[in-house]
Amino acid sequence: MPDYKRIIQSSVNYIENNLEKRFSTEDVSEHAGFSLYHFMRVFDMLTGYHLKEYIRVRRLSEAAAKLVDTDVLVKELAGKMGFDSSEAFIRAFKREFGITPTQYRKNNQLIHYTPKLKVQICPRTNGGIKMDYKVKEMPELTVLGLKKRVKHDSSIPKVWEEFQSRYIELEEYKDAPVVGVIFHDPRFTERAPTPDESFSYMPGIVVNEIGSIPKGMEIYKIKPAKYAIFSNKGEKSNLCNLYEYMCGEWINSVDYEFSPTDELEWYGDINTPLNLTIHEMDLYVPIK
Repeated sequence: MPDYKRIIQSSVNYIENNLEKRFSTEDVSEHAGFSLYHFMRVFDMLTGYHLKEYIRVRRLSEAAAKLVDTDVLVKELAGKMGFDSSEAFIRAFKREFGITPTQYRKNNQLIHYTPKLKVQICPRTNGGIKMDYKVKEMPELTVLGLKKRVKHDSSIPKVWEEFQSRYIELEEYKDAPVVGVIFHDPRFTERAPTPDESFSYMPGIVVNEIGSIPKGMEIYKIKPAKYAIFSNKGEKSNLCNLYEYMCGEWINSVDYEFSPTDELEWYGDINTPLNLTIHEMDLYVPIK
């Protein structure tokens, strides 16, 4: 009997590698070694997607990400994603997201994204590194901070430097906890951003009562949520190991799923200088 899961994953990889090229459903089934009719039935059964639907939503999701992360023209993007015209692309985009590509770009926030399919071929082993965690229910949090679009390594330290240089404007919030809000981005539920991908981030403080709001800062409300809390100690590079562990061994060995809401980095209070090279903090990962 064919190993359908491996065949489907190979076909998904083929689709992903060719999203910016023109190909047909027949090309995918030929890559898999099956007739189109048989392949489409198996694909539907194992993934829950019709083949054409998956190709369409993946192309539109990658197009949405490029609208946020790059300055590519809509006309050029339509061609890259296999659409016959910019008009056809705009119609398909609006059906999927409810707004045009131009409006989506103005929002500057990825509001919907379908990631690459992962066909579970075999259970992952619970080996490698171990990290302690605890689960905690958190009430609504009010954060006063400096929201920016950032890239993973290059711009976050600069945003923190800017925020810390303005601590004097936050004197009325003595002893407030310092946090970094990683705004939910559906691309990164189970993986970290690549160096070229941007996302919304806010260094800030948790406040009980809203007083003055310094120029350029804003108030953001984080809804009540359940979090798995992991402590990151030592060098910043440990954070990569932590994410790899959480998204691999840990999430596959517990009765939780990642929840589509904001993550939190929890530091000391506003009176404690931050050392972002060491990067000691508690990472609050939303779960359900």
